[in-house]
Amino acid sequence: MASLYSTNLKLELIGTGDQSGLWGGTTNTNLGTALEQAIVGKASLVTGDFTANVATLTLLDTNASQTARAFVLDVTATLSAAGTLNVPAIQKPYLVFNNTVGGFALTVKVSGLTGVVVPNGKRMLVYNNGTDVIDGINYLNGVATSAITATTATTATTAGSATTAGSATTAGSATTAGTATNIAGGVANNIPYQLGAGSTSYITAPVTPGYVLGWSGAAFTWVVAPPAVNSAALAGGTAGVIPYQSAPSITGFTAAGTTGQLLQSTGTTAPVWVDPTPVPGLILFNLGII
Repeated sequence: MASLYSTNLKLELIGTGDQSGLWGGTTNTNLGTALEQAIVGKASLVTGDFTANVATLTLLDTNASQTARAFVLDVTATLSAAGTLNVPAIQKPYLVFNNTVGGFALTVKVSGLTGVVVPNGKRMLVYNNGTDVIDGINYLNGVATSAITATTATTATTAGSATTAGSATTAGSATTAGTATNIAGGVANNIPYQLGAGSTSYITAPVTPGYVLGWSGAAFTWVVAPPAVNSAALAGGTAGVIPYQSAPSITGFTAAGTTGQLLQSTGTTAPVWVDPTPVPGLILFNLGII
C-alpha cells in the first residue's frame, strides 16, 4: 500500500506491513528532517523566489526538506514594492524575518486572504490557522492586545501591565494601536528623531543652557545660539527711500519725494509724498503786521 502523508507537516505515514526493512530510514527522515524542520528549521527566501514581488510556497507529499514546512522564514529578497508571501493553508506557526532589501513591508497570508503585515527589518511570530495567517500572540504577561498590538514596531512592555508606545499600520490587516503616552528608549530631556522607517534614535540634551538644535546635513547637533546683532542696513530698497511695513514680516519702500514735500500716511497703503498746504490764519497774521 502506498504511504499517506500527514495534512499539516507532510510526515510520511507508513501503511501496516509496508516498507519491510526500510521503515527505519523513513522514520528517521520523518523525525530528523521533516519534524525537526517544522520545530526549529530555518529557510531563506531570496530574490529568485519572488515574481513581481510575490512568492508562493507549496507543500508536497514528501518528508524531504521543504521551505513551507520550516519554522523560521528568513526573507532576504530584493523588492521593488510591498511584497507578498503566500503560504499553504495548513495549521502551523511561522517566525517571519522581513530582511528584504528596498525597505518594503511583507504581507504573509494564505493566497486570496488578508494575512498579517511584517514591517521591513522586523521579526514577527504569526500563526497559520489553516484558513489564513493571523497574529501569533494576543495576550502577554497580563497585557491585553489592545495595549501591545503594533505592526510597524515591536512593543515594549514592563512587568505586569504597563506598555510603551507601539504604532499601527493600515496595510494588509489593519491593526489599531492604543494612544501612546511614552516612547520606548531614551532618557529624560532627550529629543527623539527618526533614523529611517521604523527606527528611532535620540539626541542628548546639553548640560548648559544657551544651545539651539542644528542640522549638519547628516545629523542633528547642538550649537551655541548666535547673539542678536544690531542691523546697520535693511535689505532691499535704494538710497533715499523710506521703509515701511506692508504686512507682517514684509518691508516695503517708498521712493524719495521732491524738496519740501512731506510724507503722508494713506491709512491702508504705502505712505506718499505730498506738497505742504499753507495755513490761512498764519498768512492773515503776517499781513496784519505789514
